[in-house]
Amino acid sequence: MNKILILISKITYICNMLETLISIYKTFTTVKDNFSKTVNKKYKETVNSISDPFSDSFLNNMYYTFRNNKCYQFFYDVKYYFFNLYRFSRILWKFRDWDYSYTLEMLKQCLIFQKHNMEKFAFYDSKKEQKKVQTCILLLNRILDDKYYSKTNMFIEKSNLKHYEYADYLEKQDFEYLFHILKKHIRTWWV
Repeated sequence: MNKILILISKITYICNMLETLISIYKTFTTVKDNFSKTVNKKYKETVNSISDPFSDSFLNNMYYTFRNNKCYQFFYDVKYYFFNLYRFSRILWKFRDWDYSYTLEMLKQCLIFQKHNMEKFAFYDSKKEQKKVQTCILLLNRILDDKYYSKTNMFIEKSNLKHYEYADYLEKQDFEYLFHILKKHIRTWWV
């Protein structure tokens, strides 16, 4: 009974933390939007007050320079920091730095997000690229499931050493194919 109460309190704590993160994210988004509206308003007022035709392009240039400025970039980065923190919260909660499987789990989640964006915002012949991303996700699932030894029991019945050798061979094959696809095609996976 005591363990259940502790578990419930931990879940409540996590929910409160998520609510806090979401409210901070909304606050930063609101601040950024208000900041952009203020800049847009000031820009329009300045453009309307000047009648020189050459100054218009100068002000446009200044405006777009500001939009690419570090100040604007800061709000953009903060917004996506909380957004990514929310998206990766499940993986970050379980992440440990002593095993490669956690790194592969992060890679898998990134590829899932990438595939979703490729489906949503397809610009070019992205069906082929989506299939490659999906293949990488399936290979990562097989590697993370780590059921190579149980699959070899169906094929080899002589000795346990052969099972382990064949299981290692299958796992190595999946790793090589995964990283071959990544090495060859990851630079074409943009949206």
